[in-house]
Amino acid sequence: MLCPQCRHLNALDRDACTRCGTHLYTDCPHCGARTDRVHSRCTACGKALPDSPLSSWKKGVKRAWGKLRVEQILFLLIAILLGFIGIVFFTQMSSSGGK
Repeated sequence: MLCPQCRHLNALDRDACTRCGTHLYTDCPHCGARTDRVHSRCTACGKALPDSPLSSWKKGVKRAWGKLRVEQILFLLIAILLGFIGIVFFTQMSSSGGK
């Protein structure tokens, strides 16, 4: 069983990581089934697990995107658009032989 915290490979019969002590299993709050913590959804009912490593990563991403200002978002969109235009331009130039 792979530890979601330190990535140590543990024996399948272990309830906690032998390296860092992190619990390797969690009980689904929806159906009560025991599920590996490395999963983001319950293996029995398919509903999202609130304490999975993936769900905490998603929360961090949402917080980071929520802090962006309008000017930063516009800058990102313009940079993406200019990159796309550059790719199209150079693709057309190389297909026409640079004429």
